[in-house]
Amino acid sequence: MIRMIFIVLFFLNFFPSQDDYNSLNIEITELNDHNGSIVLELLDENENQILAFNNIPITNNKSIFKIDSLRSGKYVLRFFNDNNENGKLDTNLFGIPKEEFGNSNNVKPKFGPPNFRDMIFKIEGDSSLIMISQKLNF
Repeated sequence: MIRMIFIVLFFLNFFPSQDDYNSLNIEITELNDHNGSIVLELLDENENQILAFNNIPITNNKSIFKIDSLRSGKYVLRFFNDNNENGKLDTNLFGIPKEEFGNSNNVKPKFGPPNFRDMIFKIEGDSSLIMISQKLNF
């Protein structure tokens, strides 16, 4: 019996407690185009996709979303407003996005996509993040 209790207690250490999980409230602001919906992607610091969400509604020039059960760590969020509901970020002939987009830390692109390391943010508890929509006009 004591051996069984020891085994159960040993394996309980491998299961994360509820305290190891956090929630992240995301608000995307300054959306100019009310058509379509938001496509959001969460990546870890090694550029591995953790979660992806489609069809997040836009209301009053913004979109609000919550991710629960997120472990503490370093992450990157990026999004785009999928105007034509095709599930991808549409670009022009030169690769410049035609649709509104944004990322964590509101990093603006300079002659190409933003540097991934500049977009990393840290979660160590329940957090909120505001991302500002960007659109390049050329």
